[in-house]
Amino acid sequence: QLGVVEIDESNRIVDFQEKPSNPKPIDGDESKALVSMGIYVISQDYLAERLRADANDDASSHDFGRDIIPHGINRGDHFQCHEFHNPEDDQPPYWRDVGTIDAYYSANMELISENPPLNLFNPSWSTITYQPQLPPTIFVGGGHSRVEASMIGGGCVVSNSTLTRSLLFSSVHVEENCELEGVLALPGSSIGAECRLRNVILDNRCEVPSGTCIGYDPIADNADYHITDNGVTVVSRSMLGQGESYMPAIQLQPAPYETEIKDD
Repeated sequence: QLGVVEIDESNRIVDFQEKPSNPKPIDGDESKALVSMGIYVISQDYLAERLRADANDDASSHDFGRDIIPHGINRGDHFQCHEFHNPEDDQPPYWRDVGTIDAYYSANMELISENPPLNLFNPSWSTITYQPQLPPTIFVGGGHSRVEASMIGGGCVVSNSTLTRSLLFSSVHVEENCELEGVLALPGSSIGAECRLRNVILDNRCEVPSGTCIGYDPIADNADYHITDNGVTVVSRSMLGQGESYMPAIQLQPAPYETEIKDD
C-alpha cells in the first residue's frame, strides 16, 4: 500500500514504484523495502510545471506517486531521499499515513491515549511548528467543567462543559453545558450552548448552533454531514451553511497596536 523507493549509493532516487504487488527489497535484506513516507520538499516552479504537463497527459492517472515522481525520474530529474531515523535509539520512528479521514482521526486520538506512540513532551525530539501568540486556555462559568483524557490548545474558552477523549485546537470556544466525546475541533471552532457531540471532526472555524446533537443518530447525521467508514462524523463550514472561505483565527483578532507611517 506504499510507494517503494530504490536509491543509489548517494541516496539519490533511481526508481519509484507506487504500491507494487511485489516490492523491490533493499540491498542486503530481502525481507525489507524502502518505502515513501509521502513527505516531499519540492520547488514550487518545478511542481507547477509537472502538474500542468500531467494535466494535459490523457494517458496519466493524475496521481502524484504513480505519475509525477516516476515520470520525473525517467526524465533524469534529481530526486534525493532522506532516511527517517529515530533520534533516540534504533526503534522504529513514529510515522502515520493519514491518507484517509479515519486514519487522520485515529492519529490524533492516539496522542491522548494512556501511552501515546508519539510523546509531544519529549525534549530530545521537539515538535517544530507555527504557534500563534495566544492567551492560555480558560475555564469559565459558575459551575464546573470536567475534562478527561483530553488535550486543549491555547486561546480556548470552555464554559461549564464536559470533555472526554477530545482535542481542541487553538482558539476553540465551548459554551455552557456541552458534552464533547471523541471530538476533534480544529482552530477557531465555536460550539454553542447545550450541544452534544460524539466522534466528530469540526473543520476550521465551524460555528455549531446551540442545541446541536451530532454523533448519536447516524441516519439524521448522514443527511447533513459526512460519516466515515469507521463512524466518525465530519462537519465542515459549508455543511453548516457558513460558506467555504477560511481565515485563521489569529488574523481575525485586532492588532495590539497600530503603526502609522507618514512620508515627510
